[in-house]
Amino acid sequence: METKFADNSIVILAAEHNPTVLNPDFLLRNSIISEEWGLSVVGQPITTPAFSTVVYSKNITISLEPNKFQVTDASGCPINKSIICELVRRYVDVLPHVKYQALGLNFTKLTTVTQDGTNFILDRFFKNNVLPSVNGNDLVNIGFNCTYEIDGGVLSLTINKGAQKGVDEPFIVTRGNIHRNLGQNSESNIPKEINLILSNTNKDLNIFESAYNSIIKGN
Repeated sequence: METKFADNSIVILAAEHNPTVLNPDFLLRNSIISEEWGLSVVGQPITTPAFSTVVYSKNITISLEPNKFQVTDASGCPINKSIICELVRRYVDVLPHVKYQALGLNFTKLTTVTQDGTNFILDRFFKNNVLPSVNGNDLVNIGFNCTYEIDGGVLSLTINKGAQKGVDEPFIVTRGNIHRNLGQNSESNIPKEINLILSNTNKDLNIFESAYNSIIKGN
């Protein structure tokens, strides 16, 4: 099986994000975006009270809603080697007084298989004929999810048949989310808590990879 990351993202939920602050000038002026990264704005940024987004070269997208800040790297780079951890860390350092509530790390991994994705999932995870045809209609797609308790949070995995325009080779998609609530201790310093989580993305990536290898590859 060949595997690759499709994208990775970091999401911070909050009670009162302010989408109007998100624009390229704000990000550059406050050194949230580093000139050393060589990013350039792609297309026209959107800044409104309800939703703002800035798309950069190298497949980096930043979006902000009243309850969600998200940075996505769709370059295929593993999250521990991506700039998005440092970008999010800088954002929180500039806006430490936002009422941050939870942080999520998201991983999307594609795995090529030698048979149709639905058949791979059936053969790998289900007993023969456990899902028969219905009124003569064959099953054409299947997926499932599972959840694990991990240190300080929850790991959720979903596995589905992959589908992409122009791609004929069968593949499956594994999406992982590591979710942690913030400020569970009344004395918590939430910006420091966020920085600590982002400093341990190697550990979280290993947790996801371990679950992926056990479930998909049987290792």
